[in-house]
Amino acid sequence: MNLALCCPPLFSRLWSRLPVELIQEILLFLASISTRQACQLRFISKDVNRLIVPHLFRDVVFNTTERITRFSSSLAPRRPVLIPALKKKFISMPPNLSDYHVESLTLVVNKRLPSIELALASMAPMFNRVRKLAITGEQLLANAHWLRRYPLRPRFMMIIHHGRPPLLNFHEPIFDQVTHLYTSSLFGHHNRSSVLDLPNLTHLCVTARRGVPQSTINEITAFLWRLLAVSPTLKSLVFCLNTGPAPDPDWSVSLKRFVDDKRFVLIPYHPLPRMQWRNIILGRMSIWDKAENWRTLDSRPDWRETPKKKEMVVEAIHNEQSAFQQRVRCPEGEWEADLVERDGYEPPDMDPDQRGGFLGVIRRVVCVSLSSLKGFIDPFCFWWC
Repeated sequence: MNLALCCPPLFSRLWSRLPVELIQEILLFLASISTRQACQLRFISKDVNRLIVPHLFRDVVFNTTERITRFSSSLAPRRPVLIPALKKKFISMPPNLSDYHVESLTLVVNKRLPSIELALASMAPMFNRVRKLAITGEQLLANAHWLRRYPLRPRFMMIIHHGRPPLLNFHEPIFDQVTHLYTSSLFGHHNRSSVLDLPNLTHLCVTARRGVPQSTINEITAFLWRLLAVSPTLKSLVFCLNTGPAPDPDWSVSLKRFVDDKRFVLIPYHPLPRMQWRNIILGRMSIWDKAENWRTLDSRPDWRETPKKKEMVVEAIHNEQSAFQQRVRCPEGEWEADLVERDGYEPPDMDPDQRGGFLGVIRRVVCVSLSSLKGFIDPFCFWWC
């Protein structure tokens, strides 16, 4: 029986007698049921709006520069107050950034701009509860300064790229509590850091492709073999290789020694990183759960039907991924998690500071201006350029 509909006066009296803390918990519970219901609760009052807003942003996605700038400006509005006495009456101050309950952060912008870094740094306190992080290697390097200052300690982490795998510093504090890592990079900078330096890593997933040089194959497999031998916490290593039903002879020889290790699972297809990240956010089957299901196919009594069943599984996964790509567009470009650089990859145009900074731009302008003068200035022009 709905007491609010049957006896409105009685319901009002009971509601008014409840402690404020209990009312807040009831409102937060209602807001957690659905985002639509949470948005409706915001219209009750300014106090309820201030209570509900931090719980609306549970999964934050930044895939364009415009989203970052708009989001940062909306969190910290700068409105002129013409009448200070009316400030409390008409203007509701935004909640503190540390009060937000962001559970997952997706930062896959395919650009490196100072404005992006400043905007993200201004919002950093709201990410102190993030437990799931998907980020490009370029953004991880560009925002390393403010990432060290704030306690961003994810447990699930996906590192992708847009054509070229990055070299990371695995000694950064952001990796201290990572247990599940889907990465496109195994090695670090000149400090010789690697995935081996992650103290709490239990699940790892990496992706490679066929047709790469044998030296690259040997380097990858040697590191993975050492990882299995040295890491005391690693429970699952999923290796995704787009071989299809027929095994690749180059990879098969190098991966032969991994067969006896029960922690190692070889999957003969490329999972779609965007789709896998969505499953992690929604609490669905992760790539490690699917790897365990793939392993169980070999232990079934009807082992003669195993190859046919595997082909059906791979085909179903390819169809599901194709449908997902058509349904969910990707403005920043398709995510890539391959350990090897994409064939035909061309780096984007560099920023002016990477081409020599503003001094390089001035030199070109002066060179073009002087070249239009008389011939006796030409030698100076060429020397300057």
